[in-house]
Parts: sequence; structure tokens; C-alpha cells
Amino acid sequence: MLKKFSLQRQLIIIFSLIALVVLVILVPLINKNLTNLIDNQMFQTLETAQRGYVDYGYSPIEKSTDKQIYHMKYDAENNVLIPSANITYSDAEKLSYVFRNNLFEMIENDKEKIQKKGNLSGATVYYQITKCHPDGGSNQHSERYCISHSQKMYANHK
Repeated sequence: MLKKFSLQRQLIIIFSLIALVVLVILVPLINKNLTNLIDNQMFQTLETAQRGYVDYGYSPIEKSTDKQIYHMKYDAENNVLIPSANITYSDAEKLSYVFRNNLFEMIENDKEKIQKKGNLSGATVYYQITKCHPDGGSNQHSERYCISHSQKMYANHK
């Protein structure tokens, strides 16, 4: 098939096909690796922010930027979602649809921590739920869960 072309054209066609095959193989791998890298960075950021919230009660008071991590607590004994100062109760309730099933699964299976991502109105929401101890001690029978979350726009360079 290639014999009717000059040697120069044959080489160009062969190298073009090789480059195309390499691109078809590498682009999905690069995309998957970048997605994993962003996910890991988001979960590390959530871990750090949640540690500050649980250990020191630190939560930014006002929403100064879209790139912020929000915290709330869930009191399982009273079935109450308690948002921190920088998030409204209605926003917290809307967000609860993203993590509600995983929270109840976590309570049912007595897990200490989960990290997941979900979707809310087309936006990716990263969240971490950790069993936290309201007295600051090691009360293993605590029925409070700390939920930290951020939307994917945190990872974008806007």
C-alpha cells in the first residue's frame, strides 16, 4: 500500500502513525495520573484543615474566597447537622445529599474516617468524614462526626 508513495512520504506516514498511537495510549494515562494527583492533594488539604478544625476549633469566619474548605459536624444521637460559622444551614443541608449515604454507611460500619468525592449541581465536591470526639479526649463511643468539604474549584487556578 505504501509502495506507491516516495520513501520520504512513507517515512512521514509511518512516523505519524507511530506518534498517533503513542498519543492515544499516553493521553488517557496522563489524564488519569493528573486526576489522581489532584484527588490526593485535595484529600491531604482536607486532612490538614480538618485537623485544625477538630484540634483547635479553627474555621474561617467569613467566606472570603471560593477556594475555601468548610466544616460541619453531625450529631448522630440527635440526628442534627451542625454547620460551622462560615456556612449557612440551608447550604449545609444541600451539601448533605452528597455525603449522606457514606455518612450513614460509616456510622453503621463503625469506621473512623472516609475520604470521597461526589457531585453537586455538576461540581465535584471532595469531602472527608471523621469520627470526632466532642470532649477532645479519646471517647470511643462518640456519636459526632466531623465533615470537611471543598468543591473542585479549589484545585483550579482561578
